[in-house]
Amino acid sequence: MAAAFRMLQSRQLVVLGEAGSGKTIAAMMLALGLLEDTQSTEPVPFPALMASWHPDGQRLDDWLADELTRDFPFLASDYGSNAASGLIATGRVVPILDGLDEIPDALRPTAIEAVDQATGDRPLVLTCRTSEYQDAVTASGQVLTSAVVVELEPVGLDDAVTFLTATEPAAARWQPVLAGLPADPDAPLAQALASPLMVSLARAVYLAPDTTPSELLDASRFPDREAVERRLCDGLVPTAYEKKPWPSEVRQRPTYELTPDQARRWLTFLARHLDSHRTFDLAWWQLTYALSSRQAGALAGMLTTLTIGLTIAASLTIAGTPLNGLVFEVTFGVSAGIAAGISTRPAIESPAGRPNRLPRLRLRMSGPVARLGLLVGLVGALVFSATLYNSSVTLALSVGMTVLFLAILLFFFPFGIEPVELDREVGPARVLRLDRNARLVIGLLTSLIIGIPFWFGISHALGMGGGLAVGITYVSSGPYGRFSQARIWLACQRRLPLRLMMFLADAHDRQVLRRVGSVYQFRHRRLQERLALQAGADHD
Repeated sequence: MAAAFRMLQSRQLVVLGEAGSGKTIAAMMLALGLLEDTQSTEPVPFPALMASWHPDGQRLDDWLADELTRDFPFLASDYGSNAASGLIATGRVVPILDGLDEIPDALRPTAIEAVDQATGDRPLVLTCRTSEYQDAVTASGQVLTSAVVVELEPVGLDDAVTFLTATEPAAARWQPVLAGLPADPDAPLAQALASPLMVSLARAVYLAPDTTPSELLDASRFPDREAVERRLCDGLVPTAYEKKPWPSEVRQRPTYELTPDQARRWLTFLARHLDSHRTFDLAWWQLTYALSSRQAGALAGMLTTLTIGLTIAASLTIAGTPLNGLVFEVTFGVSAGIAAGISTRPAIESPAGRPNRLPRLRLRMSGPVARLGLLVGLVGALVFSATLYNSSVTLALSVGMTVLFLAILLFFFPFGIEPVELDREVGPARVLRLDRNARLVIGLLTSLIIGIPFWFGISHALGMGGGLAVGITYVSSGPYGRFSQARIWLACQRRLPLRLMMFLADAHDRQVLRRVGSVYQFRHRRLQERLALQAGADHD
């Protein structure tokens, strides 16, 4: 494939095919072929999922540069913020635009026009389902001017038979099933096996000796191709979880024991979550979006109020003496300001440089979640102030304003994660550990900055309690903290397991999920679509 691509004068290729025809696999094989025999002056292939592009609001080159920087952060840190844009503009990258059909129908004509105008004579590969591409071209009246269009052919029945009967003892069970298909090419099973994905699923689902592939010939259960395909998709998860996971070279954890029904329920929830956000990337730091704005805001606001209120209240109880409210307010305000300042850019580098760099955090707005968190924090501040009124009016106002200030700081400007700057591929669990470690380090520093002025200037107990409260709040407000809150909340509702990362790693070992850098994806998009559809039916 790579050799054929290099022979194209424009080096622009559109790969069409039906669902499950192997478009993505073909594009990845082309990318691997280009990488195996690359030259120093040859552009480097870069796969990008088009589902994350909004062609009506973002230029193609800008989106590609963002995707490139996200996946390879060293480009910006080592070569400047415009390095990715320069590589795109000068044709040093071959964009492999996977899934034009994943863009909303109304935007596909705009996308085709934008791709054609942006690329010019630069190389590219684009994949799309056949009918969706034809509809978009008709609607826009434009094609990719310099691109060669190819359509993947269905799998030949002889090839499907050879693949399914290549292993024992499955061959003995498949041979009588497949024997009559050449004489009846319009049979539902024969039509389904024209898809590489369905051939692969058929082999996996009926691999065990106690399975009976002959059931697929039952016309009452499987009257058409769609019924056969639904059976194969539905059978993948039970099949994967009825056996031990595939061996892993780096597996150093016990097998996650669970039933196929549990696995299906949890995977169905994840599929619906991804489908509702129009993405295929399962990123742990985005799990909080599985909660409603009200749930997330109330949970975060309540946690912060309890953490700060109870910790400082306990410290004041231990102190047992009135404090100077003015000194308290000024000292705490300055300390909180310093903590807020350093928290906007707490990247900590090892002496060796970039390879061990921890996640860099940044501020961003969060809309309704922020307002609800702020409201909960405000109520907590007023209640807490009221409880302290009898001790000291000044102290009550100081503490109340402090809690309110922190509620505004942490929930109107919550912290988010940016890409981990590593030169090698990192897994989801590693990124989680890096963010957790970064938060703990910065949380400790924040606790010291907040606590030391109190310790020496006002009260040992208040210094310890106040610093600890702010440090805990900082840790809990970051990606790892919000992930933990969402994970516990969803586990209490039995929507996901408490040990979610172990479950995802196990699903990866069982070939249900695949790992793409720091995120997971369902190994087959059809599986995600099918599970999401079932989740919607169950929900309705």
